[in-house]
This record gives sequence, structure tokens and C-alpha cells, in this order.
Amino acid sequence: MNKMQTKPHHETKDKLNDLLEGWDTVFAIRYADVNSAIVKAGSSPAAFSETETDQGDTASIDGTFSDWAIAVGGAGHSVLMSLPVPTVLLQRTGHPDETRTNVTYTIRVEMAAVPQGDPGPDGGTLHEIRLKLPTADGNAVVTVEDCVYTGSESDQFVKIWLIGLMGNWLNKNLQEFNHTFATVNLNAKAAVGKFQWLMPTHTSYAVTDDMVTMESGIFGVLCMIGNRPPSPDQIISSQTIPPGKRSSFLISKERFLSKLMIPGMGHMFSGPIKPVAGYTWPEDYFELTENKTAITNKEGLRIDQMQVGDEACDCEIDAQSMIVKMEETYLDVLFQDLRHPYIKKLGNYWLNIHHNFQTRNVVRLNDNQVFDLVPGSGTTELEVSHHTAFAKKTKFAETIDWVLIFVNIATLIFPLARWGWLKFAAQDVSKTAEGAVQIMNVVEEGPLIESEAENMAAEGAQGATEMAQTGKTSIGKWLLGSLVSKRAFAIFVMSSILTAEQILAAIADKDAEKELPQYKEFAARVMEPVTWPEAAAEYTVEEIQFNGSFQTIGNPNFSF
Repeated sequence: MNKMQTKPHHETKDKLNDLLEGWDTVFAIRYADVNSAIVKAGSSPAAFSETETDQGDTASIDGTFSDWAIAVGGAGHSVLMSLPVPTVLLQRTGHPDETRTNVTYTIRVEMAAVPQGDPGPDGGTLHEIRLKLPTADGNAVVTVEDCVYTGSESDQFVKIWLIGLMGNWLNKNLQEFNHTFATVNLNAKAAVGKFQWLMPTHTSYAVTDDMVTMESGIFGVLCMIGNRPPSPDQIISSQTIPPGKRSSFLISKERFLSKLMIPGMGHMFSGPIKPVAGYTWPEDYFELTENKTAITNKEGLRIDQMQVGDEACDCEIDAQSMIVKMEETYLDVLFQDLRHPYIKKLGNYWLNIHHNFQTRNVVRLNDNQVFDLVPGSGTTELEVSHHTAFAKKTKFAETIDWVLIFVNIATLIFPLARWGWLKFAAQDVSKTAEGAVQIMNVVEEGPLIESEAENMAAEGAQGATEMAQTGKTSIGKWLLGSLVSKRAFAIFVMSSILTAEQILAAIADKDAEKELPQYKEFAARVMEPVTWPEAAAEYTVEEIQFNGSFQTIGNPNFSF
């Protein structure tokens, strides 16, 4: 069971914790659709004929093919295919002719991304994923794994000839299987510069299945972006497409965090506590950490004039004390020791409040089909937020009603407590030597309530807008705004139409949110470099989620 964390994670050197196995993007479909495309294209050879002569004795096979198909049993770059042969005739010198019917060959092949002569869109180079063909040195590229027909287990002598001669024919004539599994446009220049990070510069492929059922089979196109070196692992996870779904497009944790999250990280802070020479605010003050699965602040940050009740306080957080971590099914946002003074009497503060916050968030498409981030666990664990507040007396403090103070803090600071599908629970205030402490949690009490989610987003957008325009907002709105601003800047990165400020304004105005760009526009842009045979121009997006990646699930709308 995943537990909420109340301290920052630390850098690890383990293998990248990512469903994509080190690739930037993966676009995957089912074996069934790969095979339907082969049938629709008529890619399979019609017939074969192979003869072998040894010391004057001749052996030959002749027959016809039905449609070739991807078969279960492949893994990574190694692909199994089945070759149905309705009838094959074996003739050998000095032996009677042998005819076998309903024969199925199983072969092992590999593929390659083959550059084409014609330029692709936007100045790119088209590469077709095709079977790897024999080279001039004659090295075999096809292995015949098996040959099955009625009685084949007790027909080994004939079977050996059928396998050997078919292997010879395939390694001479594999080009007759004239099929393109997918086409990738590499090194294109994006029409809008902000989308250049979506343009692949290297491609490969991989397959996976459970060795038994065709329904488990997945074929994926693997890509790297920005001339980044390819992963050494040419493999694909069985989780790439959820059960019962037809297709999926995945963006790695590293790409999602660096390109969709980091651009919005600095907009809920006033700036660094101590500016660093040569740094540009905000981009240089944040970095990827934890094997590139999280974002943290490189330097201490400040928030000027945060409104806490009737008081305006300065807040600070130390370096590496804010963590945005992409877990398997959710996004954790952690603030460790966010601190500010509180209760000002006669010109002096009586308390310093130290907050440890962690919120757990899931990604979704809202009712308007717009990218959204909302509090949620994404797992069977229902706790979505955890807050520990420490109140420490200053030398100016007098007798203090701790219970009253923490009721105020819970009301003012913990904004998730007010929304209908979330339940707030606070432990009793505990006194300490320095002051007092209270732990407050929020859990999911039931399904998300759409109207409440809209209200929450609107309040957070107001807080983010106030921070952007004046540098001042309430601490409750700031906490919501830190989530909503990440969402707004992600939408900004996904869209070529609106500014981040216009997006925040639309979120703040619940009716105007209907005018935000729908996620399918971004999906079309990010998927455009990879095309499948017989797929429609528009991909139908069914849902988005965190699944060891940022995952778009849907239907390519094939014509078969």
C-alpha cells in the first residue's frame, strides 16, 4: 500500500522508473489491428517455390500462402509470424511426391526503420517500419521455428524438408512480403516552435504478449526526441495498453515533467530567497531529480505577503523542499517546512507556523474533454492529502489558546476540506515543548463531483491569477493555485492558441472553461509523426491517466 510521505525523496541511481523503459514516447496498437492491416493491404506473397540440389539429388517445395500474421511468442525486437499454407507439394529425387494441407509455418523475424526517398511533412524524413531483409553477405534474417499440420509430430522426415526449404526461400525472397507496419516522420521542424519537443529524432519498435493469447499482443513504435540517445532496451511493457483497450500513446515521466510541468513551477512564488548570478527566473531554479521522475527547487524560494486570515505574512521554503513526483498512478506534490509567522500583537509575531503538505493528484479529461488535475489517489488507498502544522512560540508569545489557533489554521489553510467528495479529518492538537502540532488529512469519500471540482479549480485559478498579477493571495487559494497553475501551464504547452493567463482566466470563470482547447488537439499533434496503415486522420481520445507514464488511451479508427 502506498503511504503518504512527509519528507523529500532523495536522488537514486537505479534504472529509470518508467513504463517506457527509457524511451521518450511509445505509440502502440494490438496484434489484431496489425494483422487486419496486413490483410487489407494484401501484403503477403501469393506463392513460393524453392529447389535445392545436392550431389545430383533434387528436393523442391511449391505452394501458396494465405495472409501472413503476427503471432504470439515474440518479445522485444524479436517477432514471431505465422504463415498459413493451404497446400504444399514436396518433391524429391527417387521418392514419391508428398502433399501436406493446412500447414502453418512459424517464423522469427526482426524489423528495421527504413528511410524513404520522399521527404516527410515539415521537412522531416519518412521512415517505414518493415521486415529486416537479407543483406548482401547472405546472412540469414529469418528463422523457421516450426511447421505444423495434421500428423506433423509423427511426420518428422517430411517436416524437416518443409522447414529447411522454406527457410531457404524466405531468406532469398522476404522482400515479397511488402508491408509497412508503421511510418514515422523523423527530424521534422514543428510549425509552432513550442512543439519542437514533440518531434521524434530516432525510432524503433517492440512487441510483447503473454505467449498464449492474441488479445494480449501489443506492437509499439518507440521514439526518442531532441536527438537524445535511444534506450539500450528495445522492449515494451504489457501495461502499455490497458486490458480491453485498442491503442495507447505514452509520454515518459521525464518528458512530461520537464516539458509539461516545469514551465509552470515558478508562478506561485515571488522568487528566490537569494538570487543566483546567471540564473533566470523561474526556469533555472527548478530541476529534475530522483532519476528524472520528480521536480524540485534548486534554491530557497519565497512568497511575499501571503494572506493568512487577517494578516499578510512572508513565507519561505528551503532548497529541495518542494517535490513534484510522478508516481505510477498519481502526481504527488510535497511542500516540506513551508513556514511563515502568525498572530501579530503589538508589532511582533507570537508564532512561527511550519507546514508539511502533501497532496496526491490524478489526471483526467473533464466533462469538457479538457486536461485536468484533481486531488485523488488513483489507487485503492483513499488518502489524498496530508498536512502537519507545527506552531512554535516566539519570545513574544503569551498564553495561547492552541485549539482556537489550529481551528483557524485548518479553516484558512486547508482548502481541500470544503469539497463535497472529499472528507476532512483532524487529530487533536498536541502540545510540545516549543508549542503545538496538529495533523490533518483528507480522504476520498466517494466519486468525484464535477460541479465541486469546477468550484475548486475556479478558486485555485483565482489564487494563481492573484499571485501572477499582484504577488498576493490567501494561503488557502495559494495551495489550490499551485495545483491549478500546473494544470494551466500544461494546457498552455499543449495549445498554440491561448496564453497561460487566458487559460487561468477561463478556469476561474467556469463557463469560460468550455472554451479551453480540448485535449484531442494536443493528442493529434503529439501523435502526428507516427502513422498506422488504414488509421483515420483523427484519433479518438477515450481517457488519459498516469500509468508509469502520461498515457493517452483511445482508438485510431482503422478502416477495417
